[in-house]
Amino acid sequence: DMTSSYQHAFVYLRQLALHLRGACTKKTKEALQKVQSWQFLNCLRAWAAVLTAYPGADQLQDLFFPLIQITLGVAKLVPSSRYYPLLFHCVNLIQRLSARAKVFVPCAAMLLDVLENPGLCKKPKASTDAAPNLH
Repeated sequence: DMTSSYQHAFVYLRQLALHLRGACTKKTKEALQKVQSWQFLNCLRAWAAVLTAYPGADQLQDLFFPLIQITLGVAKLVPSSRYYPLLFHCVNLIQRLSARAKVFVPCAAMLLDVLENPGLCKKPKASTDAAPNLH
């Protein structure tokens, strides 16, 4: 039943958007941790999987834009090198959604910012610590 599926998905995407808006406005540690967590990322992944499974115009196509906007918001929330893995996960989700929806979503600027980070150009510091056990 696509009508009830659309309403159900809309409610949960709206809830994700409210968490993101709270993190953007409050900027508290707790609010940011809600958005920059594996639970939130897995929610984005789950809804991306649902939407890509039903991309038709008579299905869930209208929800692609809100999910892409939420994912872009998460990716741009804290521009720090600590959150580059989260950025890469978000860009991967956006690319999958845009390919399935057949729309162009520019992500190159976010990825180029990673390459322009001055921390990537620094020489590595010597360490006297023992090598990690990779086994």
